[in-house]
Amino acid sequence: MNPDDTDMNPDDLDNLLRESLSVEAPPPRLARLEQFCRRRSRAERRGRFVRWASALAATMLAAASLSIWAQRDEPAGEVARTDPATRVAPLDAEPDRAEPPAPNRIVSGADETPSLSAGRAPTAYERLIFAVRAGGSVAIERPSVADVFAELLKRPGDDPRADVQQLVETCGVARAGLEQTLLSELANSGDERRHFAVRLLTVCGTPRSVPGLLQISRQEPFCDEALDAVERIVGVAGLSGVVRETPDRRVREAIFRRLVRADSSEAARGYLALTADERLRDEAFAAADAAGPSFVAALLDLLDDEDKVVRRASALVLGHVNGPEITQSLIARVTEDPGRSTETWMALLACRGERAKEFFMLAMSSPRFLGRVNCARVEWARMIP
Repeated sequence: MNPDDTDMNPDDLDNLLRESLSVEAPPPRLARLEQFCRRRSRAERRGRFVRWASALAATMLAAASLSIWAQRDEPAGEVARTDPATRVAPLDAEPDRAEPPAPNRIVSGADETPSLSAGRAPTAYERLIFAVRAGGSVAIERPSVADVFAELLKRPGDDPRADVQQLVETCGVARAGLEQTLLSELANSGDERRHFAVRLLTVCGTPRSVPGLLQISRQEPFCDEALDAVERIVGVAGLSGVVRETPDRRVREAIFRRLVRADSSEAARGYLALTADERLRDEAFAAADAAGPSFVAALLDLLDDEDKVVRRASALVLGHVNGPEITQSLIARVTEDPGRSTETWMALLACRGERAKEFFMLAMSSPRFLGRVNCARVEWARMIP
């Protein structure tokens, strides 16, 4: 059939066009096409909703702006007449009966503050603690560090066993600010306040507190607790590093005593390093007389240290302390293993007493020990003028 034929009616032409445009498509392709159409429809619906919501938000914002602008332009007298807070009730109106407030009731509202049964106003510290326990729902003024310290100072007076750690953690003040205030108290306050400041610095002090604590430790009533705070801050191994920071001999001697009574090999190493300082050697040796068993055991182990300086310093100190127990420990070591370090034999040479003399008389006649004894004697002569 010719489409240009003038005798063709419109229905025949439509049928011919449908047949020409009809295309056979596989089912998977039709399924993808339907899925695409559904997604496109949902996207168009979301777009219409977003445009509608944006228009609504813009309308509400414009209305709010106009309302605020109108309130700013309203005369003061008009505001006074319409403000419910300042409105005067009519003469014939019955006055509202205000309900009396319940005494001693604490409400966690924004404008409520804690009341006390004694009728006094709450202190700044009590306001802070109330705010912390109420979860921060009470609007209060944060107390100053000085106020908090004044409140803390009252606590140990009420309870001498008060936990200083807990006081610092619950005071609500940053430790850096509290530490600065405590250092000022050390220099400018009375004895009671300074004692308490030292106790608090034991908990919240940092290395910057050490000079102030060493300064106050020069006063006899504060020496022990100030050095307790220093040891808490730097550790027992760090005490050897602060000895040179104080010019007071009594304070240095107290630090040496802490080192020789410590149960720590690090403390023993720090102590031995100080014996190399000619200015401190006599004080260090004098403190060694008070050495505890743990310190002596650490020195015996350091006789086999890799560092020759540490071995020789340990031998010198053990020779100074000596005594029957140390002598017997050294004899047991060299008897078990004659090849022990030369410094072990040197420490034994420095020991005094009958037991040491008897052992060396035996060693001089024994080929097993003779060479070691002679070598130790030569080294000892070189080291000791």
